[in-house]
Amino acid sequence: MQKIKYAQGEIQKLLQTKFDFIELVDEYKNNHTKNIFFCKKCNKNFNKTIYSILNGKQPCPHCVKRENKERKINNFENKELIEGKFKFFRFCPDCNKKIYYNDVILCENSIKGNKRCYKCANTLSAKIYENGMKGKSVFQVWESKYGVETAILLNEQKKQKTSNTVKKINSTLTQEERNSLYGHLGKDNGFYGKKHTKETKEKNRQAHLGKHSGENNPMYGKPSPQGSGNGWSGWYKNIYFRSLLELSYLISLFENNIKFEPAETKKYSITYFNSFKKREANYFPDFFLFDTKEIIEVKPINLLNTQQNIDKFNKAKEIYGNKFKIVTEKDIIKIDKENLKKLILNKEVILLKRYEEKFNEYYNL
Repeated sequence: MQKIKYAQGEIQKLLQTKFDFIELVDEYKNNHTKNIFFCKKCNKNFNKTIYSILNGKQPCPHCVKRENKERKINNFENKELIEGKFKFFRFCPDCNKKIYYNDVILCENSIKGNKRCYKCANTLSAKIYENGMKGKSVFQVWESKYGVETAILLNEQKKQKTSNTVKKINSTLTQEERNSLYGHLGKDNGFYGKKHTKETKEKNRQAHLGKHSGENNPMYGKPSPQGSGNGWSGWYKNIYFRSLLELSYLISLFENNIKFEPAETKKYSITYFNSFKKREANYFPDFFLFDTKEIIEVKPINLLNTQQNIDKFNKAKEIYGNKFKIVTEKDIIKIDKENLKKLILNKEVILLKRYEEKFNEYYNL
């Protein structure tokens, strides 16, 4: 077979003899060059060599995948028929919580890996990282181990890897499978171009009221993620800042040899009542000064009298008294653009990507 080269018509006859549901779509070249074939069973195209098809048992990879999945579904014991579709489940090895899956393979792999539920996995992680990493994000762990520049690089690589994985998975899915996984998108969605009425919006609001507030919120008790907010953000000497005013205060701390640590950790968390949202929330000040035992909040004057900040600061004063200090532009000289430019070009300041792009655009770099 390896030495024989067939004519286009001969290939079609061979395929009809062995697999009458497979058709050659493009022009045949030789036995070991991939061609495009069409499967009449699943109505999909696939790439394979003539040699692998004529010497194999099942030519269509899509059909193989479907049959394997159907076999797994039939043999899988932990399943329930819910609203006409099979839901697969397993139990957390720690708390015995029942966890449902739409995909049988994902459920099967989780059972093989003896994976914990989300809550138990987080509890275990917290115990493991009691050595100072507790409550820190992956980025903060990388930052403490490798420094800011490497942490940013690793974070970008992680994002790119995730993006590529999602794209790769989506490229193998049919339109039906995508709809099943993500729902109908665009014009295929029955709600496309329509809007909810005020009554429906209020009904939805009432149905979800309190479900993701307080301790039910995944971010409860945690500082805001690095990169959130509107201020120019980045790192100075491996310390994260959220505004240029905060950067200016950071520089003054280093210049005056003042011992401090960032206060955006659970250690300095302040629980207060947000009178606007009518619920409890958490507030994290900016810095703790070791020598004076002061808690510092850096905030521009125009934001001091917002209701949220009034609630935060009142609670902080109640806990720390005179040790809680608010630093504004009246107390420190805000860094000017030229000095900021020098620090950035000397790589003493590393901006978040979006602010780095703004900086480069401003200076035509």
